[in-house]
Amino acid sequence: PAGWSAVILGAIPAYYAFGGFMALVEMGDEIKNPARTVPIALGASFVIVLTLYLVVAVALPGLLPWDTLEGSPATLARASEVFLPKWFSGFIALSAMLGAGVNINA
Repeated sequence: PAGWSAVILGAIPAYYAFGGFMALVEMGDEIKNPARTVPIALGASFVIVLTLYLVVAVALPGLLPWDTLEGSPATLARASEVFLPKWFSGFIALSAMLGAGVNINA
């Protein structure tokens, strides 16, 4: 309902989250049997991240109407206020900021 701009704005953080997989490949020299371990680690981590993204993408519109989430800068923290204590939504927002900083630095 919000158009392609919402899709593009959602794709930018997803790109940085999936970009963290390069850190696994770069550590290949330090791992025992990297020919076996690195593909398994990449596959497992990709499935975990993809599953979490899909669960969040399905759960957010179920918790709050999409028009409420559209203008919010911290949609996950705002949606968590529905079923978690207020202080925990602040923790989620802080975790998101720290996670974004780690991915940008990688």
